[in-house]
Amino acid sequence: MKSIIFDTDMGVDCDDAVALGILINEEKRKNCKILAITASTTRTGAVATIKTICKYYGVPEIPVGVLKGEPLVCDAMNNYAKAVMQKYDETDEAQCATALLRKTLAKAVEKVDIVAVGPLTNIKNLLASGADEFSPLGGIELVKEKVGKIYLMGGAFLENYKDRTEIFGEWNIMQDVPSARYVAQYFPCEMLYCPHEVGQPVKTKMQYSDNPVWFSMKAFALSDGQIYEPAFYRQSWDPITCLAATREDCELFSYSAYGKIEISENGRTHFKKEAGNHRFMLVNEKVAELEKLVNECVERF
Repeated sequence: MKSIIFDTDMGVDCDDAVALGILINEEKRKNCKILAITASTTRTGAVATIKTICKYYGVPEIPVGVLKGEPLVCDAMNNYAKAVMQKYDETDEAQCATALLRKTLAKAVEKVDIVAVGPLTNIKNLLASGADEFSPLGGIELVKEKVGKIYLMGGAFLENYKDRTEIFGEWNIMQDVPSARYVAQYFPCEMLYCPHEVGQPVKTKMQYSDNPVWFSMKAFALSDGQIYEPAFYRQSWDPITCLAATREDCELFSYSAYGKIEISENGRTHFKKEAGNHRFMLVNEKVAELEKLVNECVERF
């Protein structure tokens, strides 16, 4: 069974909440084991939201870490995390994300995969970290020894478009371009990018329930001035990334050849057909089938 660390910028877009619900259900299906969850944000309520969802789905024991230090500009955006914290009266305390990542990897007996669905600040900090009480290895060496692959929601690729001559800067990458560039250059293991255009047409549907994932979607809808009754639909960028990590060989998923992905100074992702261990997910026309899969996987057991 695949071991996973989940890194999320919980609190901006509600697809992070959906993704966490899916990952926990995938653990219950024996498709993965979640070793740790880290918030790649200093946002108020991000940790509380993670804890609330974990409790609801029956796994309150998963350790949680949080970005320490200077916040990103986007950390000021709080579309639902604070609302979740207040509604469910959950604490917002957690250990340092870098320390938790190092501790978790150092303890791992088998290879661990990382699923990152926000800015790559925590992953960059892990790579740049030095020896500590958990391991004598520097970050890059520790990752090389203990990580199998990273699945990340990020980027956009010209190869997936028929009508574009230039690509745009995808949101996650743009929030911390230096970290994204650092990770693309120095991450020593295989990287799979799940880009904007793959999750964009796939909608997660949540109706009223006591599920904090639904409440997160409702609070997001309210913050964005959207209608949430009788149901609210949201793009599935992060959920698709999580399912790629747990069901990589699913017939609904297809991928580019291996090569090298570089990120420019203005945050654009470029795929180069040369020797490398990077690839990206390709757009799939079976949107209805993907939507069915996502929505089945988020419903609590």
